[in-house]
Amino acid sequence: MTGGHGSGVVLLNLPDLDHPDDLRLLEQAGQALAPHGLLPVLAPGPHGWIDLLDRADPEAAYIGTPVTDEAMHTLLEDRARAGHRLLVAHPYRPSPLLDSLHTGPTHGVCSALEFLLVRDRRLGCLASAAQHEAHAAGRISRFTPFARAVEAGRVDAPVVVLHDGSRVDMRRAAAELLDSGVAAALCTSRGGGEAVHDVASARGLRIPEDLLVAAGGPAGPDGSGRPFPVAVTTASTDLIVDVLVGLATGTRAPGRDHAQSWKLVEA
Repeated sequence: MTGGHGSGVVLLNLPDLDHPDDLRLLEQAGQALAPHGLLPVLAPGPHGWIDLLDRADPEAAYIGTPVTDEAMHTLLEDRARAGHRLLVAHPYRPSPLLDSLHTGPTHGVCSALEFLLVRDRRLGCLASAAQHEAHAAGRISRFTPFARAVEAGRVDAPVVVLHDGSRVDMRRAAAELLDSGVAAALCTSRGGGEAVHDVASARGLRIPEDLLVAAGGPAGPDGSGRPFPVAVTTASTDLIVDVLVGLATGTRAPGRDHAQSWKLVEA
């Protein structure tokens, strides 16, 4: 039995196929959907999946790319009104029309930020230029929690250093952040946190004794492999697959916010 579209496919938008969680989800979804005569169709990356959603007319779809603005959120709600059953990992906000895992697209940066602020307010942020530009344009990004904390006067002498997303430039930005003399570093990605850790270690600085570091962003269930906390999602691949199967077969009504939290883990 399917949800009624008749296509027999379930769309999987997985933005990072180099990440073990995305690969695990792809494998488990294929195994769980097969007994129902359903085929997973992959739409990798942050772009192009909306066109495939319209063309494939799937029984259900998982949207892993964060929804960072009202326009995209409204577009997904319109698709839901037209009959699409959607599970959105990181919606712009909760919606009674969409199944969602989290209440926003900040990838646990809020958890990492609060962890640092209760320990030291002399805080710097290592973020990507794209995240900074998205926030400046009025969209929610992983830089938004830090910007809002600064606006609220919660950060003393804030420092922001941007990188282009590459490992090399993360290390360059990490060195610049440490040169500023911050007591704590908020990193909007696991890779940024690893860059700060590696640069600090090369300078003889100990974490957390000499420098506090915490990171948000996609990470495996065991964190980063470095001695600093990383926010990881409590949403399991088992939950995602169970929701998708239910939506695709019509045994689950759409529109539930599963309210999955983020937790800080340290390897």
